[in-house]
Amino acid sequence: MVPLPQLLDTMTTLNGKFHGLKIKGRRYDSLVGFLHVPASK
Repeated sequence: MVPLPQLLDTMTTLNGKFHGLKIKGRRYDSLVGFLHVPASK
């Protein structure tokens, strides 16, 4: 059994990584959208 503080620490780390990926994905989406707007005109 993993000690509770260690488990919480791992959860926080994973959550932080997941959140970082979501932010990167959002930035990428906005960049792609920004590039596609001039191209479509």
